Amino acid sequence: MDVCPFPNNKICRGCSSHNPDQDHQCTPKCTLCHGAHPTADKECAAKYKTPRPFRIQIPVEISVDPRRTSNLGKGELRRGIARRPVRGCNYTPSYTQNKDDAVIDHPEKENVGMRELIQKLTQEVENFKQLKIQPIPQVSESLSVTSPEAAPSPAPKKRALQVGATGQVHSEVKDLLVSLQSTVETLHNALLEVAQRVTAMGNNLHTLFPPSAPAAITMSTTDVAHGVPALPPAASLTPHHGPH
Repeated sequence: MDVCPFPNNKICRGCSSHNPDQDHQCTPKCTLCHGAHPTADKECAAKYKTPRPFRIQIPVEISVDPRRTSNLGKGELRRGIARRPVRGCNYTPSYTQNKDDAVIDHPEKENVGMRELIQKLTQEVENFKQLKIQPIPQVSESLSVTSPEAAPSPAPKKRALQVGATGQVHSEVKDLLVSLQSTVETLHNALLEVAQRVTAMGNNLHTLFPPSAPAAITMSTTDVAHGVPALPPAASLTPHHGPH
C-alpha cells in the first residue's frame, strides 16, 4: 500500500526534478544539501538529518490595561508585554494578568464590606452583654396556677415570650435545686465521716482507761448526723498510777 501523499508526482533520483521526461538531461543534485551529487549519497553530510517541521506563525495580540501601563517605565513595558512568537503556533505569551488585579482595583468595596461586618459583630456583642448583665428573676417554689377560663388569653407573641421565660426560670430553679441537693449530700457524708472518727476515738479511750473511770466519752453516729452530739461530763484524762 502506497502511503505517499502525492503518488502521481515523480521525482528523479539524480537531479531531483519533478515529473521529468524520459530523455531529459540529468545533472546530479541532492535534495537534502543541494550538492552536486545524487540524493542521499555516501558523501552527503545531511543524509541522516530529519527535515524541520513546517509550522505556521500566528501573531498574538495582548490587550494591556492603560491604567497599569501609565505608571510603568519603558523598560518594564518592554519586559512585560509579550513579543511575537518565534516558533510554532503553541507559543504562550510571557505576560499573564495577575489574579490579584481585581482585588487591587476594588479596595474600597472590600473596606466598606468589612466595616459593615465589624459593626454588626460589635452590635451583637453589645446585645449579648446586655442580656448577660440583666438579673435573673427570683421565683418562689409555690407558683399559683390559674384556670385558663378565668385568665384572659394574651396575644400570641406575648404568650410565646412568657412561655419561653417561664421555661428558662424553671430550668434555672431546677439546676439550683440539683446543686443544693448535691451540697447537702456532701455535707451529710462529711458529718458521717466525722461521727465515725469520733466513735473510733471513744473506743480508743475505753481501751486506754479502765472501766472504773468516773466518766467515758461516748458519741453516737446518729447524734452527729443530726448535729447534736452527746457531750460527756468533765473528767480527768490523765492516768492515775497510784501514790508515789
